[in-house]
Amino acid sequence: MNYFSNYPGGACSGNRVFRSHWTFGDQSGSGDYLPNLSCSWTVLPVCEPLLVFVMNSFSLADDSWLAVFHGSDGTGTLIGNYTGESLSTPNMLVAELSGPAVFVQFQSGAEVAPGFSLSYYAGFCAPAAVVTAPSGTFSDGSGGSNFQLNINCQWSFSPNTPVESTVFFLDSYGNTNGGSQLTVYDGQSTVAPVIMSVSSGGSEISWSPSISTSGHAVITWSTASQY
Repeated sequence: MNYFSNYPGGACSGNRVFRSHWTFGDQSGSGDYLPNLSCSWTVLPVCEPLLVFVMNSFSLADDSWLAVFHGSDGTGTLIGNYTGESLSTPNMLVAELSGPAVFVQFQSGAEVAPGFSLSYYAGFCAPAAVVTAPSGTFSDGSGGSNFQLNINCQWSFSPNTPVESTVFFLDSYGNTNGGSQLTVYDGQSTVAPVIMSVSSGGSEISWSPSISTSGHAVITWSTASQY
């Protein structure tokens, strides 16, 4: 028999998560995490080729750290090692990784802080994510499979350093007749000018790059109830 006090959500280490969506953290709730914790989670979703990780909130003491590995344990490829306020942007897109496993490790020191909340989505995109890297790739999260139905996702492009312009282009767009819609806005909200808009067309399409000159962009993606 095992029991765990003060930390809702179960044991702090050795967790194996198989769900298609999960949110986990330092398990301190609304308070600060405890000192000298050693926590780990292995994400092993069933039959989903792509994992999208979003940091909902993040505030660690300087002697605590959070690491994400592409693999089933700490010997995998290090995706990121975070401490302090290094991920202070809420809902920040951390990574899109192909499966089959991702290992997350948290270690606290003598000092304490509010902690972190990390979500992953297997096979579909996050409802809201902030993209801070000046260049990169993001997707609907489906990998090589069909996209999920009844999905509404939004990415806010807000780079850490100011940029004069940003070029957005598609590698491909596998479309159907089911009512999917991809839109790119040149600004910080969906009332900004539209610079790219693609809806269902029944074929795989691509088109010329679109340029954002505001230094920011919002990208929305929605799908209908059928393909």
